[in-house]
Amino acid sequence: MAAGLGTRLDELHIGILKPLIPVKGRPFLWWLVNWLLGSVDVVCVVTTKGCSEFHNLLGDLPQVILVEGTARGTSVDLTLGVRHLQTDTVLVCNADTVVDLSLKSLLLFHGTHGEKATIALSQRTDVQNPNSFAVDQTHLVVRSLEDGLPRDSIYEGANWYGASTGVFILPRYLLIDFGEKSMRSVEQEVLPLLIKNNFLFAFDNESRFVLDYGTPERLCLLRRYEEIIVKILEPHS
Repeated sequence: MAAGLGTRLDELHIGILKPLIPVKGRPFLWWLVNWLLGSVDVVCVVTTKGCSEFHNLLGDLPQVILVEGTARGTSVDLTLGVRHLQTDTVLVCNADTVVDLSLKSLLLFHGTHGEKATIALSQRTDVQNPNSFAVDQTHLVVRSLEDGLPRDSIYEGANWYGASTGVFILPRYLLIDFGEKSMRSVEQEVLPLLIKNNFLFAFDNESRFVLDYGTPERLCLLRRYEEIIVKILEPHS
């Protein structure tokens, strides 16, 4: 999905949307979409309203569906996107985050939990909001920093902790239902509700590389780690 307006980067005056920032001569979104196409049949990109660059970049790929977003929130725009997909399960990822993740392993893990939801978590501590999700020994997520409870309260039943990699697997019907209920934020509304209802399981991506470059202080890391990013996302024949 590529729907962010990049407001956190406004102070840098870079004049370009986050997913289109170049990495080794190509927009980051090009690398991300081609990485996804190595494991899924169709990629739906929810774009910024009125932005032709996405069509110029991806419009010729038959496996890519471009849907113009509303900028009313990630959950609302996800609902728009999934209505164009003919699948019961949807893999969602942020378009300003790169993660060294085996999608095959993630999908196999998700399959063991039937119709429920999965989030890929990182145990790295050099990420944004480290240890923000608490997970029990069955891989069920039992707490998050967005659940409205005191931040210093005990995570009862926690076996390990992780940070979001921006990658989720959700049933299509749930995304449509949340959109119809006018839920705007995946992180602040959708995930806490799933956790409350014991519906979210965590895939442990351990300490593999992950970088969310959506803030000014982390954008510079995109340049520092270009070689690693390309190695992770480069399409393989």
